[in-house]
Amino acid sequence: MIPVGRRRLIQALAAVASPIPSRAWAAGGVQPVAISYQRSSAVMLALQANPDLATKFGASMARVGLVPHWYQFTHFQDAMISDSIQIQGDSADAVPIFAQAAHAPLTYLAQESPSPTAEALIVHATDGIDTIAGLRGKRIAVARGSGCHYLLVRVLRDAGLTPGDVHISFLEPPQAAAAFAQKSVDGWAIWDPFLAVTQARIPVRVLCDGRGVTEYYRFYMIDNAFALAHPEAADIMYTALREASDWLRAHPDDGARLLSPAWGNMPQDIVRTITSRRSLHVEAITPAALAAQQRIADAFTTLGLVPGRVDISAMPVWRAP
Repeated sequence: MIPVGRRRLIQALAAVASPIPSRAWAAGGVQPVAISYQRSSAVMLALQANPDLATKFGASMARVGLVPHWYQFTHFQDAMISDSIQIQGDSADAVPIFAQAAHAPLTYLAQESPSPTAEALIVHATDGIDTIAGLRGKRIAVARGSGCHYLLVRVLRDAGLTPGDVHISFLEPPQAAAAFAQKSVDGWAIWDPFLAVTQARIPVRVLCDGRGVTEYYRFYMIDNAFALAHPEAADIMYTALREASDWLRAHPDDGARLLSPAWGNMPQDIVRTITSRRSLHVEAITPAALAAQQRIADAFTTLGLVPGRVDISAMPVWRAP
């Protein structure tokens, strides 16, 4: 039997128009490099859709004998454990932890600096719940093993509550959005873009966001073997990500127009809300980010979400030459 994660991966690979290259690269000629991303990958989307950025990136890769192929994944952990993806687009903080627990041979390439307001614990504005303590006995939706799962557990603890003091419904964002809209759950720990869309549609109260609790970094990863075989490609990718993130911050309105079609023709005012809460600042991996990752990993070990302790320092970190 194919494990569920692998089944989703195979379905994703079958849906793409061109084959994803394997870890074995040809000795000469132009070689493909597979780059994964997801719909929320604002910087990756800008790098693909902005003609100037895309042309420069493609030319830089061509100079070292590589041609980028882009693959969108819905379940990003599938991309992380694939042996056919060389460069991994930005993922939220929890995803690399599970990839490391699964022994995926990955290196931290870059990070986006913290975006703590891009995730929050919300309730219905009319329900009279205005403190975390007021959640006792209430129903709260969250995606199991997500950064918001960590946020929820932390704020409950800080309010003197345990997960057992509330009724947690482990739901993926689309299902949780429907449950929250129908008031099948009282609260929802969720991140953008789902957070911003819900705030635009339903009167909600934000009980807390990540500030003072969790930093909400996003990470870019690179396959270990590929990084060793093509160190120049890692440098090109890092530089391109920096330039794309700089462009998004400098051109918020143009960025909203560019991202709106990629996000299902989302209204541009909602896109701007989302991008305003994301740092969109790509930088080198910092000790503070790795320390934050270790705190989440340790919490997930305590919750039984990962088998044993995950030592974040054991995963390699790429540094610019």
